[in-house]
Amino acid sequence: MKRTILFFVLIIACKISISQNTDSLKNLLTNTSKSDTNYVHILLKINRSFKNADSGIIYINKALKNSLSTNYVKGIAESKLEIAIRYYELSNYDTFYVLVNEAYKYSKQNNYLKFCGDSKYYMGLYYKAIGDYAMADSVYNQAIEFYTIVNDSAFIATTYTSLATIYREQGNYEKALENNFKALTINEKIKNDKGVGMNYNNIGNIYFYQEEYEKAIDYYNRSIEIKKRREDFVGMCFSYGNIGSCYSEMKQFDNAILWHSKNYALAKNIKSRKNIAIACREIAEINIKINKLDSVLEYIDEGIIIAKELKNKDLITSLNTRYAMYYNAIKKYNKAFIYADSSLILANELSNIIEIRSAAYEKYIAAENLGEDKIALINYRLYIKMLDSLRSEEVLKKALSKEFAYKEEKLALEQEKKEIEHQAEVERQKLVRNGFIIGFSLMIILALVILNSYRNKKKANMLLSQQNIEIKQQKEEIQTINDQLIDKNEELLQQKEEIQAQAEELIEKNELIENAYNNVHLLSEIGKKITACLDIKTIISTVYDNVNSIMDASVFAIGLYNPQNNAIEFDGAKEKGQTLKFHSDSLENQNQLSVKCYNRQKIIVINNIFTEYNKYFDNQPDAKEGEIPNSLIYLPINSATKKIGVISVQSFKINSYTDYHINMLQNIAIYTSIALENADSFHQINQQKEIIELHSEAIKSSIRYAKTIQYAILPRKEIIDLYFENFILFKPKDVVSGDFYWYSHIENYHFIADIDCTGHGVPGAFMSMIGNTLLNEIVNGKKIFNTADILTNLHKYVVVSLRQETSENNDGMDVCFCRIEKLADKKIVHYTGAKRPLLVYKTGYTEIETIKANRKSIGGTQRKQNVEEYISNEIIFDNGGAIFLSSDGYTDQNNKDRKRFGSQQLSELIYQNINKSMTEQGEIYNKAIEGWMHHEEQRDDITLLGIKL
Repeated sequence: MKRTILFFVLIIACKISISQNTDSLKNLLTNTSKSDTNYVHILLKINRSFKNADSGIIYINKALKNSLSTNYVKGIAESKLEIAIRYYELSNYDTFYVLVNEAYKYSKQNNYLKFCGDSKYYMGLYYKAIGDYAMADSVYNQAIEFYTIVNDSAFIATTYTSLATIYREQGNYEKALENNFKALTINEKIKNDKGVGMNYNNIGNIYFYQEEYEKAIDYYNRSIEIKKRREDFVGMCFSYGNIGSCYSEMKQFDNAILWHSKNYALAKNIKSRKNIAIACREIAEINIKINKLDSVLEYIDEGIIIAKELKNKDLITSLNTRYAMYYNAIKKYNKAFIYADSSLILANELSNIIEIRSAAYEKYIAAENLGEDKIALINYRLYIKMLDSLRSEEVLKKALSKEFAYKEEKLALEQEKKEIEHQAEVERQKLVRNGFIIGFSLMIILALVILNSYRNKKKANMLLSQQNIEIKQQKEEIQTINDQLIDKNEELLQQKEEIQAQAEELIEKNELIENAYNNVHLLSEIGKKITACLDIKTIISTVYDNVNSIMDASVFAIGLYNPQNNAIEFDGAKEKGQTLKFHSDSLENQNQLSVKCYNRQKIIVINNIFTEYNKYFDNQPDAKEGEIPNSLIYLPINSATKKIGVISVQSFKINSYTDYHINMLQNIAIYTSIALENADSFHQINQQKEIIELHSEAIKSSIRYAKTIQYAILPRKEIIDLYFENFILFKPKDVVSGDFYWYSHIENYHFIADIDCTGHGVPGAFMSMIGNTLLNEIVNGKKIFNTADILTNLHKYVVVSLRQETSENNDGMDVCFCRIEKLADKKIVHYTGAKRPLLVYKTGYTEIETIKANRKSIGGTQRKQNVEEYISNEIIFDNGGAIFLSSDGYTDQNNKDRKRFGSQQLSELIYQNINKSMTEQGEIYNKAIEGWMHHEEQRDDITLLGIKL
């Protein structure tokens, strides 16, 4: 917890520091003339003070604009490069590529070699991100050439580090180490903590791939300490993830999840999309390993979306492999096989040994569980070969030797420095001593020439003897150094021979990988064509066309087992491009190669029919259709759950088929089994679709007839037109309606009603038939004219008719019911409503009046406390007016914003158009609701009636 708090304090401190630095630069900017070149450099420094690329771009554009206006060439070159770098940080690679090339051309044209080197360096990052390692290698080396000319040691080291990374990802650990230690030597010399941290991380990666996980973690932690000091949060993300991967390989999954979750959280916080995708990939893989599969697909899906947006082929490859791991874990082996196959193709394109190994293993698992032992074996061998390449003892030995060589080089330099200093001191002392002796001797000679001549001679002899001893010692030292040089030369010669041997081995492995890739790519293309077919004859024709491109298939056939006939049936077999007649082999006839292959579920390979046929049968070979072949293969076709049949290729030549052809045919058989299953499913779906369409047409026909019946019982508008100017807006939601309107003229009374039955469509239509029948009986039959009594009787009859007191049926109706009486000087309307109001307009009034209905509906079991009786309302029209009856379909209809039309809006619309004719009003209200709905679905039946009085 303390460490977490400290970490966030560091982040806050960092942000405060950056803010203060930015403010001071802005203050400096206000005091600097725009014509001063420092003005441009301050703007670019402000850009670099922002971690957010979008904020930085604003200041770069200002710098570029100022440089262009003052013709400051260096400022233009630097601004162009800075804006390209910012687009790289935003992962907008397309824009970056255009801008960085423009920056390079401009810098080269104006001889700014440092910026040329920077442009080439960032091009290298771009090519690495899209998986083009060859181009990345090339432009990195061009960058080093520019940096060497301008003596920029820091960027030389940075570029060596980047080169080491692309070599490591291609599995070339020797080159990776060589460049990594070059970078480390320079970074330590110039005291570049950032570079040293990256080099520590890369050395950790080498140990990781050699399964030296404890050493790898040690180097990763060294890297993290440096990155924390530097507040390099993106770099910390990578190291967190690396430590998590170590613990995962050590089977310490709790620690692994902890470190990958740290990476995920920090990457989310700093919006590092690449690190988010990496963390998703690793967390998904660990959860697969510990069988916690619930959230695995969410992590992989999140990662693959980011990887595709970044166009990062390495990430796409590794995430496809995780899909394969997941589907193998849940035993969906067909999906696992396809994802592993796709990953293997991409990994081979990128020469990514790590992902070739992982994808080959997952394909091996899927093939083995699909019963494809040959494919499984090939992929297992590929997995072992890649594993051996990654675990190479020699690479590990060279990793250690590089590390010790680096340390010895440092010690040797220090020792050499000490020896030079010591030798200089000895020489100085010799000069002092000799000077003293000579001076002293001269003094003695002057004083006692004769007396001391003998002594001087003796001293000279002693000095000569001493010098001889020193010369002898120096000669011995030179001899020792010479011996060491000879030993070193022999060691270098031995290393050269070892490197040559490794190079030859790598060439051989590369050829094997290239062949494997070509086979996988070819099979993948054939598989896509086969699995795209959805009928058996097309499948046979497609497989035949593609098989002939990789082997002699003069005769080709697919036999499918028919359980009804207990036989293998061959339909559409090909011989020399011609289709053969249908024939079948009964499973009871054991003297058939197809039957033997199907029953035993084993491959049959014959390369000389006349010498090898007797291994299987005593009789002589015979051909049911066409000629007798000389070479043939019969191979069983199976799905994960059943035996499907056999596939056969045949040639008229001897010794036509090898292991390569068998392996390719096995792969094609898998794709064929998938295609046949898909074709069978498609056929079944079509059959079911035809049955459903027949049933659907019968139901639609019945409903259309029901519509004819329903419309026949509705009142004819021409009859109502005899007595009133009116309009009828009737819009069923479906073919038939749950709304209906009713009219009757008895004596001096005109009865009109708008009824909304429970539901719509067919159920509603049944209720409308009941309602219409009961109203006819109550009003026309029993002569009940009081509107309240009419609804009371209607309610009672509905309850009895549907046995609602004893059943669970609770259907009913909402009713707006009016009786109109036309007198000489006025018109009287009696209205009773069951949950449906009446809209009333009286001539001269300034609004539409709403007469509320009873809250009790018709039919259905009512709540005990709802003993409300229906009330009849009397409305007198002295000077004319109009009434409007409606179901709730009009006012409840929503628009695209899910907003209801509403009662208030309907009342306002009626008032705005009240002086128009009823025919015009009907058209207006229809257009209004259509415009309101626009493309939204009609939610209920709509009925609106207008009667002018």
